Parts: sequence; structure tokens; C-alpha cells
Amino acid sequence: MKPTLCIDFDGTLHKYSKGWKDGSIYDEPIEGSKEFIDSVKDDFNIVIFTARMINSNDPNHTKKEIIEWLDKYGIHYDDITGYKISAVAYIDDRAIEFKGNWDDIKSKVDEIDESTKKELKILSWGEINNVKNRLLELYEKSKISKYLLG
Repeated sequence: MKPTLCIDFDGTLHKYSKGWKDGSIYDEPIEGSKEFIDSVKDDFNIVIFTARMINSNDPNHTKKEIIEWLDKYGIHYDDITGYKISAVAYIDDRAIEFKGNWDDIKSKVDEIDESTKKELKILSWGEINNVKNRLLELYEKSKISKYLLG
């Protein structure tokens, strides 16, 4: 069974250049996102996650709109969810990675741009090197840890 990689929709796949606007999915994909997913889809289950579904009056309709957008741009996915599920990693434009030190988190929170509420240093898909290998390495370590802690 392949490990799961969760990828946020708005601001990570969908360019989302105007924010929520009217709730429509109006923008094109972020450059490099399709290519990244294509490079990891054989090794990971790709799950698109989005708060759009849990904030929607009609989650099934919202999911249908997301599927149509993904299909329009030929972006691979194995599932779509509005909930945080078990995954080897989450890729999200608003995430701050926690590595056991709250002082580091405080400094990252202090860097948040007040006008957008997004972290200032967002890497583009094209700048991510060897992500697939690193994620697989982390997944293998987690399997070993579970075995050793048994």
C-alpha cells in the first residue's frame, strides 16, 4: 500500500490569486504543481484536501467542481477530502512545520504578513528539489519507528 500525500487545494494547487472572492474556482493551477504531482503519483496516494468542502452548504457539489477543475488541467488525484486524514505529509500554503521547538514557531508566526496572513517565504513548486525522495525517506523511517516501538 502506498503512503498518502495530502495537498491543499486553494493557494497550493489552485492559484487563488483573488482569495475567496465569491467561492468560485476561477484561477489556473500554480506553475509546477501538475508536474510535481505527476512525479510522485506512482509512489504516493494523492489526496487533495480543502476547507471548501466542510464550509460548503453542498459538499458534493463543491467536490464535483474541484474534480472538474482538476480534470480540466489534467491534475492527478486519488481522493478529495475536507478533513485531515492520516498522511506521511501535508503540503499547504498556510502551514508552519513544527519540529519540537515553540520558539521557532513564534519566530515564524512573527514573519506572517498581516495583509495576507500567509507566511512570507513560500517556495514555488519549481524550487522543491528531491521532495519525493525525502517524503519516501520519512515514510520509511515512520514505518521503522512503529516497528521498533511496537
